[in-house]
Formats: sequence, structure tokens, C-alpha cells
Amino acid sequence: MNHRKPRIVLLSTSMFTDRILLFSTFAAKLLAEADAEVWISSYPANMDEWAKKGFTVKPFPQVNDFRERINLLRAINHEAWAHKVPAPSILTMRRFNQRLNWKRKRRRLPDYFPDISYVLGRLIAAFGLHRLHERNLFKKMSEANRSEEAYNLLKGFNPDLVVSTNPMWMFEAAVCIEAQKLNLPVYSFIPSWDNITTKSRFTFVSYAYGVWSDIRALELRKYFPYSASAKVYSTGAPQYDVFFMEDYLLPRQQFFKTHNLNPELPVVLYTLGSPLFIKSEFPTAVDVLKLMRDMGMLQKVQVLVRPHPNKDNWDGFASLFEIHPNIKVQDYGTDGLPTVKRSQTADQIADWVSTIYYSDVVVSASSTILLDAALFDKPAVNIEFDSTPEKVYDEFLLYINKHWPHLVTVTESKAVYSVFSAKGAAHGIFAALLNANEKHSERVSLRKIVLNNEDGRAGERFAESVLQTALELKRMENGNGSAKLKTQHALRNSLS
Repeated sequence: MNHRKPRIVLLSTSMFTDRILLFSTFAAKLLAEADAEVWISSYPANMDEWAKKGFTVKPFPQVNDFRERINLLRAINHEAWAHKVPAPSILTMRRFNQRLNWKRKRRRLPDYFPDISYVLGRLIAAFGLHRLHERNLFKKMSEANRSEEAYNLLKGFNPDLVVSTNPMWMFEAAVCIEAQKLNLPVYSFIPSWDNITTKSRFTFVSYAYGVWSDIRALELRKYFPYSASAKVYSTGAPQYDVFFMEDYLLPRQQFFKTHNLNPELPVVLYTLGSPLFIKSEFPTAVDVLKLMRDMGMLQKVQVLVRPHPNKDNWDGFASLFEIHPNIKVQDYGTDGLPTVKRSQTADQIADWVSTIYYSDVVVSASSTILLDAALFDKPAVNIEFDSTPEKVYDEFLLYINKHWPHLVTVTESKAVYSVFSAKGAAHGIFAALLNANEKHSERVSLRKIVLNNEDGRAGERFAESVLQTALELKRMENGNGSAKLKTQHALRNSLS
């Protein structure tokens, strides 16, 4: 009988999955019972922290792009399934971008590819050929030379399990495709609440999956029917374990001093997303802040503007200081770093946790930070409008909050104040400050349903599910030398 610990390779290509492995309860549980290597795109960032946790760390292997022909087939597959499921988030985004594309005065040949994939994908769905197309696509992708380096590393380490924490991202998918060439099983963890319903389809099949909650598990079965033959674990949201750890809460005086805030005034946290996604979000924030100034609100409250930690590349942040002295902007010190090279330190995690904790109201345009607010029972205002003269995103914002599955959970919960104009936003913020407990029960319900993390042990449950999967595969291997191979064949056949 082989009594060695299971060997596991962990993949992380985002600062948000780095923080799961580093700062949740995941590491202590996993490393006590497994030999694990972690391959990170942010290497060599945070080496002291990785070493402190006990991880063996390697830089993420070089990955080759798919050929354009396969990328077109992937786009067609994405469209076919979006129509067949149907997937409202994907279809809405597709049609919105399509309308913007049509308005261009000059269009180059690549600009027509989305139209081609849209038409062909819809035809494939209409004739019920989506499963056949995906099966053939998987075969072509499995033959592609995505990463010779990953193949050789996996062959040398021969893990019992490969764990992807970003399975829809091309870099990790490439490694997982190489793993399948070696008949190495994969566990895919879905790291956010919107990934299943908004992101591109998987390019490989996993032996097991981890999701936040039962809602996400149902979505996985619906969007990826072949996952019916895989185990799906509802672990909770492990990145929020730190919200339960006192070590990551800064003293009030220190936090306020760091951000030059007045401890005598309430803090309105105004959060921003990517300037490349909802492009009206930033000018709308300026309009809301100017109206708050004109209404005299900024004499009584202060606003801390928090850029997205991975998308802080807007060139208009300096203009916010001109509106009023009581407007401050957080600085992460990561400006200029490529997305895949960013990783958060323990100090930055503490700043994030403390920012939510010491805020009196949170303002966001349909962001995950609405869930951050719910965890700390903070009132939240959801921006559902475009205040720019063109109002390009106005209808879009209204629609996604009523139809995108992950956002519907929030808006239908009534846990946030939905606002539809700059004046409505200012009044919503004022109402939230005056009635902080008004939506308390709704926020409690929301975090139970969506986050499934009421004890700060989601990372531990994630680790337990990984260990359980690896040990199960080891037992199969000990009982039958070809069991792992048969398992992989069974998973691939599930596409049929």
C-alpha cells in the first residue's frame, strides 16, 4: 500500500486567486496533508509570503496562443451554447458590443469575425449540433501544442491532481490541456460568482469542480451538461475568510491616518470597476460627486474612491481632487504592472478588509464589492444608470441588473439601494447613512445564499475537497493501475 501524501499542482494567474491560496484558511489545511507545488504568473512577487505559508513556488510556464482558426471555432462554440442554454449575460454583452461595432465608420476584416461567429453559432444551436461541435473542438484543442514547458514539468512531478483556480483563463486552460495529454485529472475551482454565466466556455474537462454555493452548482450543471458526471463541491467563497480574521483589521486611527480621512465624518466608499467595461461608470461617478458637493453633502461626509485593484488605469483620478477636499483616492502602489503580474501583500489585504469595515456606505455599479458590503452588514447603493449625455450604457445597466443571473440574486434580494440617476444616487447615499440597519435582514440572507461563508472557513473546505478528490484518485490508482486513464476517458466521453 502506498502511504505517501498526495502530490498536487496548484495554478494561479490572478491576484484574486493568489490571495485565496495565501491568506484564506486554505494553505494550512492543504499543506498539512499534501505535497503541493504552486505555479504563479505573478512570480517573483510575494515570495516571502509564499515561503511563510510553506508552498513550493514556481513561475508559470510559457504558454502558446491557439491558432486563429481554433479561436474562431471557440467563438462559434461560445455563441452556440449561449443561444442553446440560453445564457442571458453572454447574449446581452454580445449584442451590446455588436451594436457598438456596427457604429464604427471604418471596419477592418477582424472586426467582422464576431458577426461570423454569431451567425454560425446561432445556426449550430438551431440545428442542435452544439454538442457535436464542442466535442470536435475539444479534440482539436487537445492536440494543440499549448505549453511544452508545462508538459515536461507535469511529467516530471507526476501529480495526483492539478488544481486550476482560474479555469476559464487561457493560461491555466493551456496547462490543464497538457495535463490531460498525460492523463492527469484536473480539479477546477470557479473563483467568482459570475464566471459560469458570463465568461467563455471551458476548453477542457475536469474531474471535479469547486463553486461558492449551491446556486453556482446549479448553474454549472445547466451551462456545462457534461459536469453531471463530475463531483461539484459548494465550498463557500474562500477569499472572504480574511473578513473573519482580526489580524487583517487595522486599528481605526491607523486606517484613517493612512488615507487622510477625518475620523469625525462618515465614510462613503465609492468603488470603481474597469474603465474598459462600463465606460460611463467613471464620468457618472464624477457627476454624482459634483452633485453631492452642490447639495452640501461633502461638507458632512467624506468620500473614499476605491479603484479596482486590477484596473486602476483611468487617467482621470486626479480630477476628483478638484471637486472637493473631502474626496480621497486609494493608491495600491501597483500602477503600471501587467494584470497577471500583480499580487497583493498582507498589508494590502488588511487595507481592503479595513476599507469595507470602516466605511459607512458602499457605492458600486454592479460590482462584487456589493457582497463585501453585505458581509460586514454595510448599506450599499447600486448605480444602475449612465449620466453621460449619450447614455450609451443606460439601457444596458438597467437590463443586466434585471436579467444577469448573478446580479438578479442581489437586486431581487432588496439588500441594496438601486438608483437610476445622479440625484437618486445622492439621495440613496443619504438614506443609507440615516438608516444603516434598514436592510440588515436582507443583507444577511444575501450573503448566506451567494457567499456560503458565515464562519471564515471556506478556504479550509476548498482544501478538504481538493484533498478528498486527490485521495480518491490515489485509491483508484492503487486498486487499478489504469483507473486514472479510465477516469479521463469517461470524462471525455461525457461530452458525447
